Amino acid sequence: MKVTVAVTKQKKQWCCKQVAVHGVHSDKCLVRDMEYNYLGYGYRVGWFAEELQSVQKRFEDGKWYPADTKYYDPYAPLINRGVIANPRIQI
Repeated sequence: MKVTVAVTKQKKQWCCKQVAVHGVHSDKCLVRDMEYNYLGYGYRVGWFAEELQSVQKRFEDGKWYPADTKYYDPYAPLINRGVIANPRIQI
């Protein structure tokens, strides 16, 4: 399973939010509070529930929705490579 987490920095504090869950060999995923825009805007994440924005975006309702992985699989560096490489750690 691949989990995509959005990160922002507000008032000198890092904030994280899980926005997508992908099966390893699946062409479908689950997406929450994230939008992909074809016209060059890329990905947008809503932070209303975390009280980091004052206006709720139209795509932001906190529910998980099925989507095509090809649209909701943004590139992000892998940050837990050591955990994955260690067979003694149970995830």
